[in-house]
Amino acid sequence: MMDDFVRAINNLGLVGVSIFVILATLNAFILVRNFIKHDRYVSMIPLIGGLSGFLGCLAIPSLRYYAVAPLILDVGTATALVWGLPSMLGEMWQTCHYNLLREYVGLTNRKRVHLRLYRHGIFTLKQDFQRKPGELGIVGCSMVGEWLQANNVLRMKIYGGEVVYRIIDEDGQTTLYPEIGSQAYENINDLALADIKFQLQYAAPRTRSSKPNN
Repeated sequence: MMDDFVRAINNLGLVGVSIFVILATLNAFILVRNFIKHDRYVSMIPLIGGLSGFLGCLAIPSLRYYAVAPLILDVGTATALVWGLPSMLGEMWQTCHYNLLREYVGLTNRKRVHLRLYRHGIFTLKQDFQRKPGELGIVGCSMVGEWLQANNVLRMKIYGGEVVYRIIDEDGQTTLYPEIGSQAYENINDLALADIKFQLQYAAPRTRSSKPNN
C-alpha cells in the first residue's frame, strides 16, 4: 500500500514537471515573439507552469533540491513574482478600507455603481448590472484610476480621458453631478455614466491625512 502511495506521488510529480516544461517553453516562445513583433502584445501564462514545476519537484525525491528552479526558469512565473505580485499587493493596500475616504453610489433601473475614493489619489469604479433572465451582456466590471479634487470639482482619469463631476451639498446630502464624461467610456452604452448622479454613502472621519487632494 505504501509503495502504491509513493508511486502515485511520483506520478503526480512527473505530471507537474511536464506541465512546467510545456508552459515554460510556451512562455519563452511568447517572449521572443513579443520582442520581435511589436504590433500586437501577447500575454504570457503566469504562475501555473512555475508552481506546477515547483510542486512536481517537491514530489520527486531526486528533484527536491531543484524545486525553486521552475519558479525562475519559467519566464511567465518569474515575471509575475517579481513585478506582478508586488504590484497586486500594493494595489490591495491602496484600495483597502483603511485608505477609503469616501464612497458614492449611483443607481439606474439597470445597474448599481460604486465609486470609492482612496488616499493618494486612487479610485475604484465598480458597476453591477441587473439582467433579465436570459438577457446577454455584462454583469459586472470594475476599474482603478486616479482622482483629483479642487474646490467643488472632482476629476477622474478614465481610459485616457477625464471625467469631471460637480460636488453639490444640498439638504444634508452630498451629490456628484456629471459635467464632462470620458468619450471612450461613454461610447460603450452599458458602461456610460453621463446620466448617473452619485450620492455620498460613506465618509471617513475627518483627519489631516484624509483631506481631499488639491
